[in-house]
Amino acid sequence: MKAETVDYVIRICVHVYKAVRLTAIGFENETAEESDMPLRVMSYDAAGYRAQISNGSDRRYPVVSLVLYYGYKKKWSKAKTLYDRLEVPDELKRYVFDYGMNLFQIAYLDDATVAKFKSDFRFVADYFVQMRKTGRYIAPDEKITHVQEMLSLMSALTDDNRFSDVYEGIKGEERVSMCTVLDEIETRGIEKGIKEGIEQGRDNTLISLVHDGLLSIEVAADRAGVTLDEFKAMMKKVY
Repeated sequence: MKAETVDYVIRICVHVYKAVRLTAIGFENETAEESDMPLRVMSYDAAGYRAQISNGSDRRYPVVSLVLYYGYKKKWSKAKTLYDRLEVPDELKRYVFDYGMNLFQIAYLDDATVAKFKSDFRFVADYFVQMRKTGRYIAPDEKITHVQEMLSLMSALTDDNRFSDVYEGIKGEERVSMCTVLDEIETRGIEKGIKEGIEQGRDNTLISLVHDGLLSIEVAADRAGVTLDEFKAMMKKVY
């Protein structure tokens, strides 16, 4: 599965009230911009309506697609509507209807909005907001409810398998937070580096965590038992 397009949550949320289907909502998770996204969204919505025509019932309900963009280095700059993507002559615009998309730029949400999330999605949103602001991540010590699902999503969105790989080591713990996850990532990295020497394995892991924005350089230097300047010199040898 490519991180650029994580499609496994497409059209899965169906709200039901008194046995009447009200709305079908689909999520498109994107970590990279795509010029054809308005066309893709239009095709998803059309498929949802076509399914209603084919299901043998005369009931109809609205279909809503939401595009969640996780890019944090820059805002979405590609097409947001059909007109943005197509070259439509002015004389044809009265016949060609424009079609927009519901775009949410997760990394650019404000702190107040992120705080309103009640599900584990707040950890995902917080990660990308922090990466946009500072280029590094300070993990909160709040409990994760659905650990495996959240770590799988983080792996897909960051293209970093370390998030999902650590699940086996922490799945039996009663309380798991992002602090737990990062500690386990660090521990596994050190254990992996034992063949090269404990200190070298530890240092390589700390350098990798700092480079990926998962650990502050000050904390890494302290854990390595070196000064900040010495740790910066160590990083220059690797990156």
